[in-house]
Amino acid sequence: MYNDKIIASRVFVKALGPRSMITAVFMLHQLGGQCPHFSITGERHEKRELVACGQLLDEIREHFPQLTRFLPLHLSNRNGVPMHAVENGWYWLGKTKYQGRDNAALARHLRIAPDKAEALNFGSKEDFSAYVDKQRPRWEREAREAEDYITY
Repeated sequence: MYNDKIIASRVFVKALGPRSMITAVFMLHQLGGQCPHFSITGERHEKRELVACGQLLDEIREHFPQLTRFLPLHLSNRNGVPMHAVENGWYWLGKTKYQGRDNAALARHLRIAPDKAEALNFGSKEDFSAYVDKQRPRWEREAREAEDYITY
């Protein structure tokens, strides 16, 4: 069984009315021996009962706008690398038998502008992997900014 080790976290709470509230948790944590990763999740309670939980993107953007810039890092590792960066990117490029090209998903996955995602074209997975490797310095900067924010 994996142990979840919280390396750093910040909790945000906002009352929505009497007995109703929303919370957001921005954390860097580690499951077992895996590389630590970022997550931003929320919980909404109404009349003291849990009514929604998970990656509540719209609610987090609305009630905690200071977290909006970090939402794309959800499930990226401590170095800012998206989960399964090459494999998932290759999938969104439409290079598998399971999925056609989805530029919007590719842009979100690689954290690039949609027009840049549309312009990407790779003949081989090795070429795409080299492109992913070139993103690592930017992803690292984004991760450092996120970790600094969590640990302020």
